[in-house]
Amino acid sequence: MSFVKAENVIHFVSDARVEDNPPIRLRNNWFSRLFEPITRMYMLPKYNEF
Repeated sequence: MSFVKAENVIHFVSDARVEDNPPIRLRNNWFSRLFEPITRMYMLPKYNEF
């Protein structure tokens, strides 16, 4: 926070919302990575899904 004040940077802080549509990072092992193209072809999970 001190860096932001020292550099006169404007920043906004707010909680994440479903409408923001954040990026999804998949962490799969070597076997599961083989099926990632199929998963991406249908749909990745939404922000608030398990």
